[in-house]
Amino acid sequence: MHFSPGVNECREDFFNFDIELSTLIRELSNQTTRMIVVKGVSRTGKSSLIRVGLSISGLPHVILDARRFEYFSVDAFLRDSRWFAC
Repeated sequence: MHFSPGVNECREDFFNFDIELSTLIRELSNQTTRMIVVKGVSRTGKSSLIRVGLSISGLPHVILDARRFEYFSVDAFLRDSRWFAC
């Protein structure tokens, strides 16, 4: 679906970001990359870029929206996210 107001997760629905997507996928597969920061103005496709890039890369991943955590601790996260375990 083109022009969806939500976050896109399919490559077919995500366009005009070919350079950014290629860069993200290259860095995701680079063994020396320790952190990737995606920044920009609100509602410009950052979340879609990340989701499409992770989908294409095939890498295992977990997406956490930090806005949903008032207080974050590693212990609480591990305790509350046991269902992530494979």
